[in-house]
Amino acid sequence: MGRHPWAKRDHENVRPPACRDATRNVHSVGMSEVNLLDAFAAWCDSHLQEARSVGAEITFGRTDDDRKKHSIWIGLEFQGRLGELIVWDSGEAEYLVGREGEPIVNEHHEIKSGDQLVALLDRLLLAVVP
Repeated sequence: MGRHPWAKRDHENVRPPACRDATRNVHSVGMSEVNLLDAFAAWCDSHLQEARSVGAEITFGRTDDDRKKHSIWIGLEFQGRLGELIVWDSGEAEYLVGREGEPIVNEHHEIKSGDQLVALLDRLLLAVVP
């Protein structure tokens, strides 16, 4: 995948505030609980094959060490469109999309439910691979 202007962001030094059950990395949503990082990975498993089949380049990663805050991210590139979503287990998220020669959309989100996460992932995929 080509390097875009914001690809070298220092994700490790961003410190979002905790808004979760830190002992279990879950968010309460009504009576149910959602692990946002696992939900993100499950969405990727079920939605990205079609994007790959049309030639989209996809990078995916997840922290797996002993740090206090964990994150998961996806980067997409397709026909000059670029996108990235980073989600921390605290529920904070950074959404970035752009196209060469156009302004980059950079948004900060507070994800409080699985539905919000899915909506943001769907939006990212549609912005990069329409």
